[in-house]
Amino acid sequence: MMFTDLSWSIAFFLSLIAVLFASDRLVYAVEAAGDRYSWTPGLVGLLAAAGADGPEVSAAIIALGAGAHDISLGVIVGSNLFNLAAVLAFPILLVGFVAVQRRGLLLNGGAMVLTTLLAAGIITGTIPLALGELLVLATLLAYAVLLVRSRESVPARPSTLPNVIEQDAGNIEEEERAREREADIEQGFPSGVTLLWRGGLATAVIIGGCDVLVHATLYLGPRLGIPATFTGTFALAALTSLPNVWVATSLARRHRGAVLVSAVCNSNTINMVAGICLPALFATFKATGVVRNLDIPALVVLTLVSVALIWRNRGIGRYGAAVLVAGYMVFAIARIRLS
Repeated sequence: MMFTDLSWSIAFFLSLIAVLFASDRLVYAVEAAGDRYSWTPGLVGLLAAAGADGPEVSAAIIALGAGAHDISLGVIVGSNLFNLAAVLAFPILLVGFVAVQRRGLLLNGGAMVLTTLLAAGIITGTIPLALGELLVLATLLAYAVLLVRSRESVPARPSTLPNVIEQDAGNIEEEERAREREADIEQGFPSGVTLLWRGGLATAVIIGGCDVLVHATLYLGPRLGIPATFTGTFALAALTSLPNVWVATSLARRHRGAVLVSAVCNSNTINMVAGICLPALFATFKATGVVRNLDIPALVVLTLVSVALIWRNRGIGRYGAAVLVAGYMVFAIARIRLS
């Protein structure tokens, strides 16, 4: 028994290191591809989110396949709450304000809000399944069309004085991206095939590593006295979101605000679609008790607050990040007390 515990502990830490390293490589591959092919920040964020989201969706599907519907639902809802507090807010607390164009936020944030509301309606039974799925499909199709046509640019950063905008601050992201592109040109752009296999390999390591993290947590949790009710909403949600945290921190450090917000919004959208809406076609999701009365409303409110804060300030700074973290902490305390 002791040997098994030690083996799972070692596997946990080794897989954690592998996941974080692969996340860093994924960011490099996606950004290099974006510079090589002149992709918009929204598309770069979407691809980064798609790669880093594998663990969350995989964990939810694994739990669903094992018949643990509550844990599966908890992983998705908990991950999306954690994304807003840790993936979006935490890097901003470290590096400060990042600018975001309202047009990009309307596209990416709008898709996140709509899919969150529709998924919430499906699992609570307030929206008929067939209607909800059709609306989700329409949302995704509209998003895809608008994403292809979008041409994003980063706006000026608002100063602390109302209605005053610093003229040069809005160029931070574009200047940083230009420097990175010049460096890539000097060193020679990696070929498309090279970027593809690097990104694919990094994604595979992330998914495989997080699969080990999930199973190690399920094994070690009870032995460490972690209540089962927290496994999905907190433990697995946080662990499977680690790649997103690493990706977001890398982007925020280089003031890639548009890509950062796109990655977070798309991460939550992908989670809702792949982790709830698609499985709902084949399995019965029914939010009851604390999930229906606390988890789902908290996710909806924090989602709307995050988009409103970014929209109002044309970006997000430490104050907005602190609001999101505080909101998540209130939720966590309430969840613990009710459980």
